[in-house]
Amino acid sequence: MPPRLDTCASALLRVNKTHLPPFLPPTTTTCVISPPQVRNHARISPSQPHQAVGPVNAEYGSLKRSFKKRTSRITFPAANMVPSFPPLNKVLILGSGGLMIGQAGEFDYSGSQAIKALKDKGIKSILINPNIATVQTATGLADQVYLLPVTPDFVEEVIQKEKPDGVFLQFGGQTALNCGIELDKRGVFKHHGVRVLGTSVNSIIATEDREIFANKLIEIGEKIATSIAATSTDAALDAAKKVRAQ
Repeated sequence: MPPRLDTCASALLRVNKTHLPPFLPPTTTTCVISPPQVRNHARISPSQPHQAVGPVNAEYGSLKRSFKKRTSRITFPAANMVPSFPPLNKVLILGSGGLMIGQAGEFDYSGSQAIKALKDKGIKSILINPNIATVQTATGLADQVYLLPVTPDFVEEVIQKEKPDGVFLQFGGQTALNCGIELDKRGVFKHHGVRVLGTSVNSIIATEDREIFANKLIEIGEKIATSIAATSTDAALDAAKKVRAQ
């Protein structure tokens, strides 16, 4: 049975500082520590990358003594550093909805750049935006444009029809964020297997709710001003008294 990863790590710390760090090719599934006699890098074969790893001096004996069973080769599974996801073929983008000309142009710009990025990657883009006075709804930019209101009901209909692999919520301002949160609460994304790309729904909720956001900052030790949420005049007056008393 291979030794535990933390055991191997502690053993490496006992080796002289002149040792070489373990070599992990991107496609490998194991990490190998080999003896010092194979440390001639000029003779290393591409098919034997393990020859390029491990200590390079006489301290190798102390490495072997760190384990109950002496061996000249120690193998243990390498952890997966990056989670794997299925490839994206089609992505839905929620636009900003109905806006006046000259208002909230940053959403139009960011959404347009997102569509261009998808096009560069060969991923089909589906856009929902009822505002015809935008760049992102221009002919030839998105692969498919739906001039529909950015509301949960309409978006769900488009999801049922187009069956996208993922969705962007962060390029449509408050309208798209609120719509995405509601769709997530209804379980629409999970039901249709649509992956929320970029900013997660939990992160959006944490930044949209002032109280949750304040608590998150307190959790990480960030100093913030005292704040209390109020939904009425009386509650606001009581909150003001509490804040003043602190």
